[in-house]
Amino acid sequence: MKTISLTIALALGLMMPMRYHPPVPESPVRLSYYWPALGGTNCHSANWDTEKNICSTMLYGKPWQAWVGVGAACPVKYPLGTKLWIHRLQRIVICVDRGGGIVTLPDGTSFIDLLQEEGIWVQDWKERIIKDKWCPSGCYWSGVSVIRDSLRP
Repeated sequence: MKTISLTIALALGLMMPMRYHPPVPESPVRLSYYWPALGGTNCHSANWDTEKNICSTMLYGKPWQAWVGVGAACPVKYPLGTKLWIHRLQRIVICVDRGGGIVTLPDGTSFIDLLQEEGIWVQDWKERIIKDKWCPSGCYWSGVSVIRDSLRP
């Protein structure tokens, strides 16, 4: 995973200062992740270069690699550019992508697909897994809150 300095993260609004209390969760989400370099469902077929074997997806006006560790595919109820506080992960992500499976389900939960190379690690993972018809092998769940100073105009 790409690392950035604390100063840069605070300046970009990707972390909350320690004196700031995170907002109350507004809605439940199911967390998953994707890595466009793997191809398949991780990269839309129109953006896959079969000769070079690479994904050339642009997300929110930048190459997908620019959003590693901070970008996420979010349901349409969150406009692109929205910053979300993911409570279980104690971090902010920015909605830069959509996805075919990134929807709000009948039970009120939504999928949020984090743009990162490795799987999601949650400290209390045994208590935070949903297994049902939408996540037969299990999904992490968390509360999410919109950070009001989003990148949107």
